[in-house]
Amino acid sequence: MIDIGIKILGIYVYKVLRGGANCYASDWWAGSFMRVICPNAKVGSQRISEFLKVLGNESVQRQFFPKYLAKISEGQKNHGILVDSTGMPNDIKFHLTAVNSHNGVVSNETRLILAIDRITCLPLLYRYNAGNIVDVTTLKSTILELQAYGVNVDFSIVDAGYYSARNIRDMYNDCIRFITRMKPNLKLYKELVAANVDGLESRSNAVFYRDRLLYIKRVPLDLFGYQAYAYVAIDHQRRYGESYSYLKKVINKGNLPYEEIDRKVKSKGMFILLSSECVEISEVLPLYYMRQSIEQVFDLYKNNADLLPLRTHGEDTFRGHLMLSFLSTIAYMLVNQLLDGLNFCAEGAFRILHNLKCKVFDDRILVKEATKKDNDIAKHLGIELPFELHSNL
Repeated sequence: MIDIGIKILGIYVYKVLRGGANCYASDWWAGSFMRVICPNAKVGSQRISEFLKVLGNESVQRQFFPKYLAKISEGQKNHGILVDSTGMPNDIKFHLTAVNSHNGVVSNETRLILAIDRITCLPLLYRYNAGNIVDVTTLKSTILELQAYGVNVDFSIVDAGYYSARNIRDMYNDCIRFITRMKPNLKLYKELVAANVDGLESRSNAVFYRDRLLYIKRVPLDLFGYQAYAYVAIDHQRRYGESYSYLKKVINKGNLPYEEIDRKVKSKGMFILLSSECVEISEVLPLYYMRQSIEQVFDLYKNNADLLPLRTHGEDTFRGHLMLSFLSTIAYMLVNQLLDGLNFCAEGAFRILHNLKCKVFDDRILVKEATKKDNDIAKHLGIELPFELHSNL
């Protein structure tokens, strides 16, 4: 088992530092310092499936998550979370592959669900489902799994796909504060727009967010028997862009009554946020748009941690692949935090330091002279680059 663990470490370091198809992992290892410090960590492609099966084993994950979550919590008992999902297109022939239609695009995929901490933005948990499982049915299970690992959720930021009567009631019953966006096809959305659009563009409702002018009105309401607040908003720039596009399509057709056109133009650029909390209108958008942090994590997951494309051929290796990508994403985020204030992100630092070459002798390793960028990274991290390393080669 120790031997397997060392080999998993080898493929993990490959994914973090280099990335790419597993078939090139052994070529990377042959020219890497990992060959010196972990000579048994050979990562031949014919063995990687075996490593992924071990890493994806449920017992391994049951051991990992409580220790990991306790470590990053540092005594924090309650967590605000952001939850979202993304599609993983694939043609793997197993029960998690299903047809999904999103924004008019139809594909075979599996859904990846991610929960991250609202403060640190570090990933807390990942889950997966068949591609035809809709987001709205997954929120309760995600929160329950976090609780099973010792994470007490007291606040959640979720997108419109998670809004439902059941989810709202569950969050109130579990004392979880929340903020979410409403879909415009809902009856409540249409009622709120009709009741509040007139007079919304008032100086008393005007706020700026990231140099964009918005008008936001807080409306108390009864939401499935609970006290809630709707934040009815108009994005000034977006409104005029959408109005122009709409009028360009209909104004010369002459098949719609003027009253209906005027009514639809009034609602352009509008959106509604719902929350259990009464917050200042100037604070509601920064609070909700913290959910963009999870998009950045998904971006790291897909582009730096080799989540896609999926190259596995069964559920066992699929689970291990997700776990390996999850661990790699954490590594990237932690290194990015360490490099905060420097002009290099983790990916850039890894590429720069990759050029710091060595000469390997029987009893020692001589490190070539560091460049200015090498030294800048080392200084920022508070480490000293050596000239010589001794080895038992």
